[in-house]
Amino acid sequence: MDLDKLKEKIKSNFYIILIILLAYIGIKLIDNANLLVTLYNFTLNLLWPFLLAFIIAYILNPLMRFLETKCNLSRGISLLITFIVVSLIVAFCIVYVLPEVISNIKALVNSIPDMVTIADNWFQNNLSIDLANKLAKKLNLIQNIGEWSTKLFNTALSSLVTFTLSVFNWIFALIIAAYYLYYKEMLLKSSRKFIFFVLRENLGKKFLTFIHSVHYMLSTYLWVRAVESTIVAIACFIGLIFIRSKYIVLISIVFGVTNMIPYFGPFVGIIFGTILNLFISPMKAFIILIYLFILQQIDGNWLGPKMSSNSVGINPIACLFAITVGGKLYGMFGMLLAVPIAGVIKIYYDKFFKKYNNNHPEIMELIDNYEVDITELKLSNPKSIKSSFIGNHPIENKSNNKENDE
Repeated sequence: MDLDKLKEKIKSNFYIILIILLAYIGIKLIDNANLLVTLYNFTLNLLWPFLLAFIIAYILNPLMRFLETKCNLSRGISLLITFIVVSLIVAFCIVYVLPEVISNIKALVNSIPDMVTIADNWFQNNLSIDLANKLAKKLNLIQNIGEWSTKLFNTALSSLVTFTLSVFNWIFALIIAAYYLYYKEMLLKSSRKFIFFVLRENLGKKFLTFIHSVHYMLSTYLWVRAVESTIVAIACFIGLIFIRSKYIVLISIVFGVTNMIPYFGPFVGIIFGTILNLFISPMKAFIILIYLFILQQIDGNWLGPKMSSNSVGINPIACLFAITVGGKLYGMFGMLLAVPIAGVIKIYYDKFFKKYNNNHPEIMELIDNYEVDITELKLSNPKSIKSSFIGNHPIENKSNNKENDE
């Protein structure tokens, strides 16, 4: 019995020492912020292939699971078919889509000077000369067009070099992702063991519940949204072919990608496609505007609700707020993840207030039935307000004093 007490005492003291040690390390890291940033960058570069592999495995897991459960295939065959399908899609994009996108971007860059000239002529013809000159001087479009083109080409070149260097990371990440998918049950069991070892039973269960909530929201929202945006992009591509639009592939991709962002995302794609055709043919740009707007309305009012069934379950104001915050913090990536993260927050928000309402039923009754009474602040005779106001007005007081003197 004494031995058990001694073990418990050593165990409790061990956790206290560990907490003190971690606190000391945290304070030292805060004091050496530059070292912390360097350590963070080093760790991120070291673990990036493994993080990328986790993202790839997470995206491919539903397809592999579908082949396993619905088609009754083995894990190895399902994994092989999944990678073959993904490889064919990537090869199709590289062979057919990517050259068209590059061609559209080159044509767009080459046509920028003509667009600027058209815009400058429009300003000169439709605005007063002084106002047009002021706008041209303020915007300085003609002088800056060369700098814009140079920056655009430099950015494209650096992106190409970065992509070439990251190909090795992608290949390495694909190999690791295959191992993740094949041994996912074993990895999940090891992760649970580590979580319960570090956080113990109570906190471990809460942490796993949180992870499953995030997984549910991400898988439900992002997959449905991706399929929905792909359908919309294909419909956009087909429609633009019949309209004989310029930059068809580029506009379709931008419209599909921006459609991933709820509410104002599709309107960004609509504006992008309209502006690119505005300098070529205003009438064609107007037709594209109407077509993309109708497509967005079909998606927003029929296709989206049909596929997602309002699965995230947050109201539009909260959704817009989440997108704004996510965009400010992490740009496009933050905007994509903002809605499912807001859905997770809503789950815990509802859970907290459900528990609070069960413990405080009188508050719920007060919320539902309480009516604000301000009758004491109201005067029964509106004329008395006017008379009391006039009676206290200094000008009226002076006139009254004059009448009394007379």
